[in-house]
Amino acid sequence: MNNKLMIWLQIIAAFGVLAGVVVVIYQLQETRSLVQAQIVQTTLIEINNEGASLFGENGAAAMAKACLDSSNLTDAEKFIVDTAFWNLMRRGFSAKRMFDASGLNSDWKELLGVQLGVIMSYPIGEEWLKRYKSSDSELQRTVQELLPSIRERRRLCSQRYEIFQTGVNDA
Repeated sequence: MNNKLMIWLQIIAAFGVLAGVVVVIYQLQETRSLVQAQIVQTTLIEINNEGASLFGENGAAAMAKACLDSSNLTDAEKFIVDTAFWNLMRRGFSAKRMFDASGLNSDWKELLGVQLGVIMSYPIGEEWLKRYKSSDSELQRTVQELLPSIRERRRLCSQRYEIFQTGVNDA
């Protein structure tokens, strides 16, 4: 009787150890996902800071001019606009790569759509996107698929500027 009890206690203990191992494995996977999400966030912040550092003191003025009169951009302003657009596309590309690598269930296409919407809101945005080439064929294909639905946002930047000007003039 004592031996049977010992055997049952050992079986229960073995199942307890096995359950503990399963819980630890699950927690390790969750921790891995959280770390990878943090890497994505850190990468996006670094990319954003890098791009912003290239804008210099004239970044806002160049972007406003690109919104209103893109035909008269200087070479320096073209560089700023190009850098801003590339910065936006890198955010989508980085998110896609990190989400692909981590296996996180996230819709990177939604983030890319937001970035494309910002670019398309500039008069020169669609022309810029026509020249855009990605080494990632899925990203390139997704850009082309999303463009038709984003074209309607094209005049967003000039509308924002007009609202801003109206607000400034009323003050």
